[in-house]
Amino acid sequence: MEENTKQKLKQEGLKYAETLTAESVDCIFNLLEIIIKDSENKIDDMLLSVLEPLKAIILQYVDKIDGVQG
Repeated sequence: MEENTKQKLKQEGLKYAETLTAESVDCIFNLLEIIIKDSENKIDDMLLSVLEPLKAIILQYVDKIDGVQG
């Protein structure tokens, strides 16, 4: 396989890897929010305040998977 073709395939794959990872992060944080809100333990409700900031930080790293921000 030509090196040029390999690079094109790699870039295309990285684009999808970034998209799928971002969607997975969204899903995981939605599940965490449901679990925390529905639990009988009210102490874990404190975690709700850090979920969004933590998700934002993780998504910044996810955005760089393909080497390009945005």
